[in-house]
Amino acid sequence: MKYSMSIVGVIAAAGLLAAACGGGSSDKTSTPGASSSSDKTATEVAVTEKEWSVVPASASVPAGEVHFTVKNTGATAHEFVVIKATDDPAKLPTYQASDKVAEGHAVGDVNEDKVDSVGELEDLAAGSSKDGTFKLSAGKYVLICNLPAHYGQGMRAAFTVN
Repeated sequence: MKYSMSIVGVIAAAGLLAAACGGGSSDKTSTPGASSSSDKTATEVAVTEKEWSVVPASASVPAGEVHFTVKNTGATAHEFVVIKATDDPAKLPTYQASDKVAEGHAVGDVNEDKVDSVGELEDLAAGSSKDGTFKLSAGKYVLICNLPAHYGQGMRAAFTVN
């Protein structure tokens, strides 16, 4: 009995440690190039995504920390990808029929290996919001959803950082 009480104590302590380390769910996302909390000096940009559009509240912002709050008002899941690009938003490099298409993508999706992706917010379920802060230098960007066929159906917007 004494032995089994020690095991129970170790299991309980492990559970408390796991709970203290996070493990909870949050709409905030941390990706390379993004921080999950809003910096008071960051420029705030609200973005609405739905079938088949990406609409930032502002088309241009000053260089520096940019905090995007992305709301999916559509009926299906979306994602939000920030790409530094000089091309027309509709002319990003896409997978062609002759390409080896990355897992989870289809012909016509943006080939993220051939663009300068600053970061992304994944898995925006219908009706949900996520936010992230990205350090953006001056230049032209494209904001997209790159789930299969979404980019090709118009889920892209030009964005300028001055």
